[in-house]
Amino acid sequence: MSDNKTSMLRRGRGETTAQTCALMLTLAVVGATFAAPAAAGASAGTDCGARAVAHRGGHDTADENTVRSVHRAAQLGAHVELDLRVIQADHSLAFMHDGNVRRTTNGEGQLEEMTRAQVKRLRTEPHGGRVMFWRGFLEAMLDHPRLVALVEAKQFAEYWSGNVDVFQRIEDTLLRTGLADRVYLGGMAGFMFSMAREAPQVKTFWEVARDRPFTVQEITDHSANMAFARPRKLDASVARQMRGQSIRVFARLSQQPKPWKTAVNRGATGVLTDRVSAFNTWCARFVRSVD
Repeated sequence: MSDNKTSMLRRGRGETTAQTCALMLTLAVVGATFAAPAAAGASAGTDCGARAVAHRGGHDTADENTVRSVHRAAQLGAHVELDLRVIQADHSLAFMHDGNVRRTTNGEGQLEEMTRAQVKRLRTEPHGGRVMFWRGFLEAMLDHPRLVALVEAKQFAEYWSGNVDVFQRIEDTLLRTGLADRVYLGGMAGFMFSMAREAPQVKTFWEVARDRPFTVQEITDHSANMAFARPRKLDASVARQMRGQSIRVFARLSQQPKPWKTAVNRGATGVLTDRVSAFNTWCARFVRSVD
């Protein structure tokens, strides 16, 4: 890891809580063992005006929600969507979609009930990587200056709202690393309201309910900086209003050209998908029309 990156991650250490100090001092250095690919965006097709958002990271050649999947997303010219959980024992932040580690690692059990040491011993599958912690995520983001990350809080809002130190640690590290404008946190409404109250400088995204359209006022009411909606529920006029207020418009998970076309025609500038390479190829050939 470069001296500059280390400085950003450690600056202000004496002003943080004891738990934050412990986190910053004990996390493993990922950069020393993995050389990141080239910066994002160089080769991705963006003729359609939108960028792919790699669902759970670029996991075509890397394990989901790992450092390698972040680098892979950037290599493909995509942004990245990830899943964040809190380990109860010491409030460490680890990335995993499922509550149980069974599906994505060689282990068994609930992630939040494990110790940090137990999680570090796990190997992700099928490629044998390691579970990504918050610092590893920050390091990966610093390697790719154009990369935007959507980080979804997976546990119940009540759990997050009862641990104020976690919100403050997230805000502190994002500000100190200069990543506060490129990392968006999202989750249930209760989580977002707690984040807005305890860490107001953290950007947030709101996942709109599945089967209804939404308004700009609703986004404002949710204290959100981004709306994340199903393609068919996007509205072009609302999207224009949002962009006028510097609110991002991303489309939720879709895997085929038809919903991609709907999302782009209606103003989405990011589309969540597992098929990043396919989206890039489609996007490069896109012709805007009325859907």
